[in-house]
Amino acid sequence: LLFKSFTLSKLLKRISNLSQIIAVSYFYCSEGIESRGRRIT
Repeated sequence: LLFKSFTLSKLLKRISNLSQIIAVSYFYCSEGIESRGRRIT
């Protein structure tokens, strides 16, 4: 039971890390697109 809960917490941590990475990369991508749009205009 302890091992199961440990693996579950590990999995949740990995998922949260992955979502953070996705959020950061999405933010940087949107910022880059905005700056490119400003440069063009």
